[in-house]
Amino acid sequence: MWTFRSAHAKGTDPVALPAMAVRFAPRLDADNNASARQVLQIPTTVESQAGAVTSLAVEFSVDDGATWQPTPLRSSGTGWAAHVLGPPAGGAVSLRASATHSTGSTAEQTILRAYRTR
Repeated sequence: MWTFRSAHAKGTDPVALPAMAVRFAPRLDADNNASARQVLQIPTTVESQAGAVTSLAVEFSVDDGATWQPTPLRSSGTGWAAHVLGPPAGGAVSLRASATHSTGSTAEQTILRAYRTR
């Protein structure tokens, strides 16, 4: 879900909207699996057409989103790294992010069963 303000732009030139998208890029095997019961470092970035991200929170779930746990974030290059402890083999990890933009815009993104564990 996204929230942002926009208004009529004069002229015909495109104007960037302050919308954001959170991107997770975990290193997984060819079948989208990670090792069970291991902490996986997940590179996380926020794409924005204009302005800057002022806050980001990431949570994970190992029960299909019934409960969520916050994950620590560390600065990493041009983004962050989320650290997620995987469930036993055969489980799945869901990811949820909330971001705020310097313009006051927000983005909330949930990916149920983002990856499985082996």
